[in-house]
Amino acid sequence: MTARRIARKLAVKFVRDDPPETLVEDLAAVYLAEGTQIKPVLRALVRHPVFAASVGAKVRDPGEDLVATYRALGVKVVRPTADQDAANSMLWQVQSLGSAPFSWPRPDGQPVDNESWSSPSRMLASMNIHFNMSGTWWPRSGITYRKPTAWAPELPVRFDRLVDHLARMLLHRAASDELLAACCTAVGCRPGERITRDHPVMRWLNPRLLTCVLDSPDFFTR
Repeated sequence: MTARRIARKLAVKFVRDDPPETLVEDLAAVYLAEGTQIKPVLRALVRHPVFAASVGAKVRDPGEDLVATYRALGVKVVRPTADQDAANSMLWQVQSLGSAPFSWPRPDGQPVDNESWSSPSRMLASMNIHFNMSGTWWPRSGITYRKPTAWAPELPVRFDRLVDHLARMLLHRAASDELLAACCTAVGCRPGERITRDHPVMRWLNPRLLTCVLDSPDFFTR
């Protein structure tokens, strides 16, 4: 009973909210065969074909979303020396998303299902963080952001190629037609428009463009 319960919790966290029973049974068997060690169970989970097929099936929880944002934007954080430094601000950021580390009030742990982290308020809070960090507005101290031109492959570049380049950098996949259309709307560009170093997209609209990619369903899921 304990083996199946632990196996199911791991499967729900890392695969999908309704994991197949075959996966749960396989993980439970590994748990018992390995003397209740968790590491072999996790190794079996990531080797399972169901795991590879689960891309995009889980909504990132607040902590996952924040860490993914820092990583995707390529920011560099230094050891904090003041309360406002980025390493400390991360705690305030994740709290605004609904769950600071070790803050869940009950002994059952924070939810790991998609519905719990898909509310409008959670989505808006994440979008706010995406926009602030894309614009390098907050956090401001103890952190180094990439310059707008660092997001372009080579300038000049067609706008559709720039969007595809950003999608591959931030989402690790080619830009979809839907993402391109959203980015065109966000910054008022045509797909074939020529983007130069002095173009508004490079000078002041870059935060909108980055945020549009980070606010896509492909980034909200893992």
